[in-house]
Amino acid sequence: MNPYLLGLLTTVPMEGTALFRQVTKGDFKLLDPYEVLEGLKLLLENLDHDNLLIDSTHGSNLLSIKGTLGEVKSSTLDHINRHLLMKDNDLIGKAYLGQF
Repeated sequence: MNPYLLGLLTTVPMEGTALFRQVTKGDFKLLDPYEVLEGLKLLLENLDHDNLLIDSTHGSNLLSIKGTLGEVKSSTLDHINRHLLMKDNDLIGKAYLGQF
């Protein structure tokens, strides 16, 4: 497979949806923001297609990333590692919590 675009979205339960009800009842557990970052880190570390366009500019995402893998991989991994090390509470935005 040789994809040209990777679009990333974070799961956000919106009030009034089945997923929101499942989360509220405890039947569905969302990843915490640091688990989301760990997953993104793992993904980026294992991609090696430098021309792959990455777009994670949706408001639900913790980090806004746009560019080719070759352009953004190193700086994004550095950014993720800093957040994971510092447990930066400013990282958690309203959009991630479903409050657009």
